[in-house]
Amino acid sequence: MDFFNLPPISTLQAVAYFAKSGSLTQTAQAMGISTARVQQHFYALEAQLGSQVFDRRGKNLAFTENGKVLAEDLVAGFSTITNGLRKNVGIVRPASVCITTPHCMSFNFMMGLLPKFRQKFPDIKVTLNPLAPDEDIATWDSDLLITSVDAGTRPELSDYLFSSELSLVASKDLVRKFAQLGVSKLPLVLERDPCQPANNPDLKAFLEKHKGPIDTVSEFECLPMILSGQAAGILDSYLVREQLAKETLVRLKVLAPRRDYVVTKKSAFPDAPITTLVAWLVKELSPEPEKA
Repeated sequence: MDFFNLPPISTLQAVAYFAKSGSLTQTAQAMGISTARVQQHFYALEAQLGSQVFDRRGKNLAFTENGKVLAEDLVAGFSTITNGLRKNVGIVRPASVCITTPHCMSFNFMMGLLPKFRQKFPDIKVTLNPLAPDEDIATWDSDLLITSVDAGTRPELSDYLFSSELSLVASKDLVRKFAQLGVSKLPLVLERDPCQPANNPDLKAFLEKHKGPIDTVSEFECLPMILSGQAAGILDSYLVREQLAKETLVRLKVLAPRRDYVVTKKSAFPDAPITTLVAWLVKELSPEPEKA
């Protein structure tokens, strides 16, 4: 087979779309055709190549070993073509983007977004750079930075993500259980860094009245204990915003003023791809209004 005797471009696109999404439905939607038409493209390709590209078992569709090799080559080929066209019109998409975030956000949210990110931006390799608890954020050296600022503050080249506040939260089941037992002292777990009583009068007053067991743990240990109903805890509310919205948690007390979280980009990046990326992050991370 030579350059002038290739399968139709739409057939090759169908294979590449399926390789990236793993879904006939998503492939059909991306191409604006029916799933039956996508299958026709696949059968036509196998007929022209004289070999099996797909393994069909009932309603399941997967690539054969030869099909996987073909799919990888097609995805890479279309990526090269796309990048060449972008360069021709002055849009250069970076090969990789490093995102610096608070370590709790990296582990609790950004890692969960990576599969969606790869599907949305297959040409960009993203890496996460979680900030260490004592690391100076002013020295950040990455392409994008997600961090908190005073409410209403908008640093240069930044876009708003969401607002948050330091809150005492607990599972409703835990509160209900202790209320039924007539016990007013909830077991507490505290996040180490933002929970310094000496710097927080509201928190200090609460702890002085609280006689229950108190453990100081990391954010990674704290959140699972709260969500599982083992303890109450003090966290940035963005960490539990989805659970609050689903009413699985209750906010017992707001302990600190509202803060805004923003994503900041470096000016060296071309506008088009980074603007698209930031807009996607803003959409993915912006929560629904929280219930008090």
